[in-house]
Amino acid sequence: MYFKPKMVQYFGYFEEREEAFRAEIMNLIPRKYAGTKNFWIDMKTIQKDELVILEDNCLSYIAANPQDALAFNTPSQVIRAVLLRGYNKSNVYEKEYRTVLEKYELTNNENQPLYTLSGGEKVKLAIAKCFIMSNYSKRLIISSPFSWLAHENMHMLNTLIKVYANEGKEVKILALNGENDDSIVPNNASNSQLNLHIQFENVVLQLKSNIEDDDNQGKAIIKNADLNLKSPCLFKGNNGYGKSLVSFVLSKSIKYDGNVTIICDGFIGFGRMIFQDVLAQTLLRSFSQLSKTSLDPEKVMKIYNEILHCYKTIIYDTCKNMDFIGFKDLYGQKTLLELKIVMVACRLSSSPSVIILDEPEWGLTKASSVALIKAIIKVAHSQEVAIIIISHKKWWDKIVNSSVSFQKKILDSNSFIIEMNTEGSYNVKK
Repeated sequence: MYFKPKMVQYFGYFEEREEAFRAEIMNLIPRKYAGTKNFWIDMKTIQKDELVILEDNCLSYIAANPQDALAFNTPSQVIRAVLLRGYNKSNVYEKEYRTVLEKYELTNNENQPLYTLSGGEKVKLAIAKCFIMSNYSKRLIISSPFSWLAHENMHMLNTLIKVYANEGKEVKILALNGENDDSIVPNNASNSQLNLHIQFENVVLQLKSNIEDDDNQGKAIIKNADLNLKSPCLFKGNNGYGKSLVSFVLSKSIKYDGNVTIICDGFIGFGRMIFQDVLAQTLLRSFSQLSKTSLDPEKVMKIYNEILHCYKTIIYDTCKNMDFIGFKDLYGQKTLLELKIVMVACRLSSSPSVIILDEPEWGLTKASSVALIKAIIKVAHSQEVAIIIISHKKWWDKIVNSSVSFQKKILDSNSFIIEMNTEGSYNVKK
């Protein structure tokens, strides 16, 4: 990773890092972090009054959730909006637009709605945005860049940092303790496992945008397959290869055509999912969505306390001999950690066959995320619920009992096929 130690500031917990990030982008003009409406209000003011953006606030940034910095509906709209500021000639503008799409491997996502993009694809789009803005930005602020990108795409982030650093511009990276540590975690827990069988038949997802023309609508096809797995299982592969889309299908978080069967230890059931950004999954849901969920509070609290107790035991055993600032934060209860445990407890209380954890390390230090995953696996397996982890991290290689590798086959500029493979456990259906 290309960065100097002085560029990075580490934090012991999510809320502390978020507070530091908000302080960095305070008074930003135009207010891209405030959504589409405020962005265009500021842009109109700048164009009308020929204002010059204040030097102190002229910065580019990538938020811990990259979509927070992307105020539009598709990659095409995001890139075109950023290019508007620097190009007046349409021929130059269009050439640069195509160059950026190709440089950041977004050509096949050009008109795909943001909500169907993977977290890594959103980061690539955010990097593309910051690259264009390097022509006039004075600073670059990045929050937790190590969680979303696959190793194959880290060179994009390296190049972006180099562009700013080589021009003498300030680069500041805000990260959580251990976030950029790629060492594999030893499995000190019991080697419990559950049999998990997943079958996909003729599954197709329509990647529809609310703004683009119908002619531009694409689709994702999940190749027919029988997967015989052992829980806990790891879903892995490059950014945009369909891991999250498949998980949305397994948890019925997205509409699709076709049939999916989930069997855990001989019983047919259903899947539930914890999104990478649990804040958006919980706090941004409507009252009508929340009211559809029927939960037994006592059962949820019982599971919550089991996971929390197990987490505290593991984190204490892991860190008790370590002398570093932040141990109390790791051992104590913080908002995001509690929220993740609550989400898992709510889903376990509905007795699913499998729970999918999308990038579970997001928003946590390495020690905290490892302890949490081990605790979740222990409690879930005790209730005969399988666990699937989606991650680009090598941390989990020795913790899981099986893995599925994802590949993506492009059909055209808007459509693709998702292929899955796990050695010794995969059968393609003819």
